[in-house]
Amino acid sequence: MKAADDEAEAKRIEEEERVAAEAKAAEEKAAAEARAEEAKRVEEEKAAAEAKAAEEKAAAEARAAEAKRVEEEKAAAEARAEEAKHVEEEKAAAEAKAAEEKAAAEARAAEAKRVEEEKAAAEAKAPAEAPAAAAAAINDSGPKQFYSMEELKNSIDGVDFATRELWLPDEKFQSAFGMSKDEFKALKQWKKVALKKKSGLW
Repeated sequence: MKAADDEAEAKRIEEEERVAAEAKAAEEKAAAEARAEEAKRVEEEKAAAEAKAAEEKAAAEARAAEAKRVEEEKAAAEARAEEAKHVEEEKAAAEAKAAEEKAAAEARAAEAKRVEEEKAAAEAKAPAEAPAAAAAAINDSGPKQFYSMEELKNSIDGVDFATRELWLPDEKFQSAFGMSKDEFKALKQWKKVALKKKSGLW
């Protein structure tokens, strides 16, 4: 009887130990699964954080690239504006120089015209009859004196340079001016000047 009881007790103890072992194994398995689940969650959170960080980095790089592009466009626009300003300044300088040269040319032309008018006025005031009077005086006192075209192109004592053409012989005068001395004297001063220039006595 005692042996049976001892065997039953041993079986009971063995069963309790088996149940306890199974319970412990199940507990350890559940703990391991919980740890694995936690590790998986942590890994997923880490991956999500890394993805978010990469996304934020890409967005920051895109913003930086856009800012750089805007800055480069701004610099290019400023460079174009500076170049346009430079071109405008060169244009203004060229126009100012052209205006200055034009004014100087007009001033020279006006001065030349004034000198020409003064010369013509001086000739107009000169006694047109002086050569004829001198020639008449020579006639009265002796042989009439004339000069050639070549001689009259230079200064001659006693000959008014402004009216030296009247000292040509009548036929030479007619040939040179296409008219008589009396006809020549009746012309306007500007016409006389033009004819004298043409004949080389101006």
